[in-house]
Amino acid sequence: MKRVIFFVLSLLLGFSAMAQDMQSIFYKSMPSLVTLKSVDVLGYGFFIDKDLVVTNYQVINKARMGGAKAVITGDKSFDVVGYVAASEELNLVILKVNTTEGVPLMFAEKIPAASEKLFLFYHRNDETIGIGEGNVMELKDYGTIKLIQIGASIVMENSGLPVLNTEGKVMGISIPSPIQDTNINFAIPYEKIQELLATKREVAEELKGLQPPHVVQNDNREKSEQLSAFINQGNAKLLAKDYKGAIEKFSSGIKLAPSDPDAYVFRGQAKVLLLQYKDALDDFNKAIDLEPNFAEAYDLRGIARAELGDKTGACEDWIKSYELGFNEAFQLVKEFCETDKD
Repeated sequence: MKRVIFFVLSLLLGFSAMAQDMQSIFYKSMPSLVTLKSVDVLGYGFFIDKDLVVTNYQVINKARMGGAKAVITGDKSFDVVGYVAASEELNLVILKVNTTEGVPLMFAEKIPAASEKLFLFYHRNDETIGIGEGNVMELKDYGTIKLIQIGASIVMENSGLPVLNTEGKVMGISIPSPIQDTNINFAIPYEKIQELLATKREVAEELKGLQPPHVVQNDNREKSEQLSAFINQGNAKLLAKDYKGAIEKFSSGIKLAPSDPDAYVFRGQAKVLLLQYKDALDDFNKAIDLEPNFAEAYDLRGIARAELGDKTGACEDWIKSYELGFNEAFQLVKEFCETDKD
C-alpha cells in the first residue's frame, strides 16, 4: 500500500483554521482517489459514482493496447470493465469498474469565481499523494474548452486528480500545466465532467474502442488478437526485466503485423533499456513513419537521441510530443531544453 503523506504548504508553526480544513478534506477525499494501471501506472482519477471513475482521455489513450486494467484505491484493487463515456475534445473518460464500493466525490454547485480558494491534489515522485492550497486566477479560454487557471505554490504534473473547493466538492480535474510557470496550474471544470456523464451509455464499451483506427479497423480479428497477445507477453517480460525476451515477443508482433506502429515503439523501448540506442532509434523512426502523430514515439525517440548525444534532436522530439498531447514530455523539455532563447 502506498504511503500517504499530508503536506501542509504553510510556514505557520501551528495549524490555522484553513489548514485544519485542508487536513480534514485531505483525509475525507483520499478513499475516492485512484491509481490507474495497465502494465505500469498510467495516471490517476477519482470516483464520481460507486462504480464510475473519471480520468483524462490522455491517461487511457496512451496505453493504446487495451487501456487501464485496474484501479487501485488505498489497499483495494478493482478491474476496469470498460468506459461508459469518452471525449477526446474534453480530454475526459468515464470508466466503469467492477465494484459498487467506490466512494464518490460530490460536485460543486457553481462555477468557481476569481480569487476563490481551492485545494489541489498532486502526486509526488516519492510515491506519495499531497495536497496544497491555491486560488482561482481565471477561466482561461483555450478554444474548445475553458480551463480553470490556478495560482498555487505547487505544480500539478499528473493528470486526473481532483481540484476541490473549501467544502471538499469537485471544482475540476487536473491536467499537467501546459506552460513553464511554477505558480500556474490548470484544471478542466467540473461542469464538463457532468456534461460527459449525462451522455453515458448503460453498457460499458471495451477500452480498445479508444485505440487508433489502425488497430480498431484491423480486417482480421484473429490476427489482431494475436498481435495483442504478443505485445502483452512482451510487456510482461519488460516488467520482469527480461528485455531480450521482450524484444523477441515484440519482434513476433512486428512479423505478424509489420504496419502496426505500437509493436515498433514497444520494441524500441526494450532496446533503450538494453542501451541499444541506435537500434531503438530505427524502431521509433519506423513507428513515426507509420503514424506521424504518435506522440509517445516522439517522446521515446527523444530519449534515444539524447543518449546518443543529439540534444537538439531530442528537444525537438520532446516538444513535438508535448504539442501532440503527451504532457509527460513537458518535464523533459523543462529540465533539458533551452526554450527561452527566442
